[in-house]
Amino acid sequence: MIGLLLSLPLALAQTAPQAQAPTPAVEVVMSGFESDDGQALVLVFEGEAGFPVDLKRAARTATAPIQGGRATLRLALTPGTYALAVIHDEDKDGDLDTFLGIPTEGLGCSNNAKGSFGPPPYSAAKFTVGAEGAKQAITMVYLGG
Repeated sequence: MIGLLLSLPLALAQTAPQAQAPTPAVEVVMSGFESDDGQALVLVFEGEAGFPVDLKRAARTATAPIQGGRATLRLALTPGTYALAVIHDEDKDGDLDTFLGIPTEGLGCSNNAKGSFGPPPYSAAKFTVGAEGAKQAITMVYLGG
């Protein structure tokens, strides 16, 4: 009986769930919004498919309020490679508004990647999230409207 009682704590210790490491956070600091109307719509991409504005291909989306031309958001992302796109969703319709293919709402990308005669490539916007997390400072760009 004593042997059974002494072995019980050892058995419980072996079956107790192990503590999971916290998921790293990516702090996204966005600036350069032309107004505080609407919201910042952040799209997270895990590859180049759909980058930067295909919401259906984004691995995740999130929103943040805009105050004083700035917005901040913390995203919990597992370690890996990602690219972010930010849309100034002025009308809160959850999409990038365009006229003749030119964005009428502001757009920004991680690493402040820019495109020439079109959207920036995923390769210019991708960044790595490690166990310590990451930080991205994104400045909005307005092309039309």
